[in-house]
Order: sequence, then C-alpha cells, then structure tokens
Amino acid sequence: MQRYRAKQLLSFQTSHSAITPLTSSQLAQAAEDGNASELVKNYDQTLIGLIQDACIDVDGNKITWVGRWEERPINKVGKVIKAKVVLPGWIDAHTHALFGGSRAQDFWRRNAGISYEELLHAGGGIHATVQATKAASDEELLQLLSRRFSLYYHQGMSAIEVKASYALDLKEELRHLRLIKKAAKTIGMHVTSTSMAGHVIPPKFKNDRDGYIEMITKELLPHAVGEKLVDQVDVFCDQGAFTVDEARKILLRAKDLGLAGRIHAEQLAKTGAAALAAELSLATADHLEHVSNEDIKKMAKADVVGGLLPLCGVFLPNGKKAPARKMLEAGMRISVATDFNPGSAHSQNLHLAASLACSQYHLTPGEALRAVTRVPAEALGIFQQFGSIETGKSARMLCFNVNDWHDILWYLTLPPRLRRWL
Repeated sequence: MQRYRAKQLLSFQTSHSAITPLTSSQLAQAAEDGNASELVKNYDQTLIGLIQDACIDVDGNKITWVGRWEERPINKVGKVIKAKVVLPGWIDAHTHALFGGSRAQDFWRRNAGISYEELLHAGGGIHATVQATKAASDEELLQLLSRRFSLYYHQGMSAIEVKASYALDLKEELRHLRLIKKAAKTIGMHVTSTSMAGHVIPPKFKNDRDGYIEMITKELLPHAVGEKLVDQVDVFCDQGAFTVDEARKILLRAKDLGLAGRIHAEQLAKTGAAALAAELSLATADHLEHVSNEDIKKMAKADVVGGLLPLCGVFLPNGKKAPARKMLEAGMRISVATDFNPGSAHSQNLHLAASLACSQYHLTPGEALRAVTRVPAEALGIFQQFGSIETGKSARMLCFNVNDWHDILWYLTLPPRLRRWL
C-alpha cells in the first residue's frame, strides 16, 4: 500500500445535484457589496470537493481511502509521498485524433479569406483528410495514433475519446475503429471509441443521401457493435453537413443498438441540432456557438452535457462563442475538450483549452477544472473509474507543483516540471 499526503486535494466528489449554479445576478450583487471573491471562492471549493491537508491511500491501481490527514486510518504503509496539489487525471472527451496527412494549406487559405464552408465544397477540408487517411497504411496510422496517445498520456490524461470521422465508407470506417482499439492497448489510458461516419456526406453519395444514411444504420453500426468496436455515435448536424432529420435517423439507430449518442450542434448556424439533443437526451451536444436560450433550457431539462471547444474558437474564429454562463445558469453540466483535429483545432493541449474556458468563456477555475475531470467522465460513461478521487476508483492522479490550486489555469500552458503523475 502507498500513502500520499497532499497539501490540497481536488476530489470532485460533489454531485451535480448538490450544486447551486452561480448566476450573473449573484456575481453582480456580490461585486457591488465587495465580496465577489469570497462568493466565487466558496462556490469553487464546493465544485472541486476541496480537502486541505489530505491523505490518499492506494493499493495497486485503486484508491482505498481518501480524507483529511488527521483522520487517516492506522495502516502499515511505506514512506509517505508528499505532494502539493492533487487532482484526478484529466479527460479529453472530444477528439478526432485518427487522421493522416496535413491541412496546412487550409490554414493559410483561411487566413487569405476563404471560408471553412468554401474549402469544404471545393474538395478541401474534411474531404482532403479523408483521402489522405485512406491512403495511409495501417502501420502509418497506428504510428500516428501511438504518438498522439503518448502525448496525451504525458500531459496527464487518464482517458480520451477518439472519433473515427475521416472514413465515410463502410470498409474504411471499420478499419479506423479497429485501429483505435488496437492503439488503445499500447498506452496506459482509457480510450472511448466513437463512430462518426455522420461527419459529411461523401461525394459518391452526393445524389443519394438516404443511401449513405442507410449504409450507416443498417450495415456499419450493427457490424461495429457486433465486433465490439464502438462505444458512442456522433453526428455533425450543421450547415453543409447533416440535417436534423438525417441526424435523428442515425442517432435513433445508435440508441436501438445500445450506444450513447452525441452531436456537433449549432457551430456554424442555428439548425435545430441542440433541440434534437434534448429530444433524444443525448450524452453531449458540442460547439453550441449559435444555440438559443430556449434550446439551452431544453438541454438542461434533458441533462445533456454542453461541450465547450475553446481551441476551435481560437483556431477558426467566427466572432461567436458558446454562451457558457447561460448554460451553467440553466443547470447544464459543462465539459471542455480540445476538439483535436487537422482542420479547425490542431492542438492536443487540453490545459490551454481549460485556461481559455476561464478567460474567454468566463468559467470560474473550479468550473473549468470540473469540466476536464468529473463532467467528461460522466459524459463518456466512465465515471465509475475516472473523474474524481474516491475510494474504489482509479489511482491515476496528477500532482501539480504549485502553491495553490488556483495557479493551475493561471498558466496558459503549464511547464512540464510543474506536473507529474503520482
């Protein structure tokens, strides 16, 4: 058995139902009264489940006891390892990490004024990555995935989600899902595998959209489930991609097969995708730059997690940001992810995404850290193992060599010397 003593432990044991959202009116009143800092401090401490001077006992890869140091059990342990600030391993719950080729040309073309939609319709964008990924061998794609997984691991991820989103046909989609499962066995992280054949309509189905959707629902998903290759299904329901009715067909079929559903919603325009997320009680609705107040209320009632993707907003600025504070005030849970992909967020830096969630989306530090730990674990259906520091759960914990937990997201990117696995 190993015992750790942490100056500050962020346990994230507090459930969503036990949290009263912090509202703009409360903040405004507190600022007027001169106690805004105290209000946010107390709120954040509840969100993160802060334990000062904590003890964590670990046996093998499982946590056996958590609590205050002065209340620790009397057990025979070896040398006590001291740490400053301890959190559960982080979780990147939205990535397109399996891809080949480069989209550097798209980057400079957009900087020259060409829109994302124009690139897509001209055969660039997603279609270019589909061709490059199809041309890559299994060995090449496995090497790419392994390198990307290794980077995630060394940044402190205990789990990530990976989409098969650049295949767009039956044979290639199954190849990608198999490669994700194979690569996942080589690294000490949990990997959630997502089928996203519903990314865009491939050119050969341009005049037969129903035929492509039928391929997904009647061939791909049943086959993937039969081989145990897939955990979730995602659809890009937006301008230039899939309609609400098309997305509904795919996601209902996923539900019939026992798969969790998620959706890329309202990124480029208001399409009704967020309302669909509420209608189907999807696990997550991500992006949400154009979401309405009415649809936020619907998603909150249906317990849909709202996925913020701040790096996409920086890499592909469109002048709008998801209304994160409105979502929180309505009672939605919020996750933060990288959206790592070659076209609109070419970065695996979840720390930067979480820091930007504070500075650009006005999340408190506690909200942002909860959004990369507990909430994504809940959204991915892996909370029994990850996302909080509790007895019986995974002992994959991060130590931050900082004086106070608030310092973590003060850094836009944390120097490696300040972060390590326990």
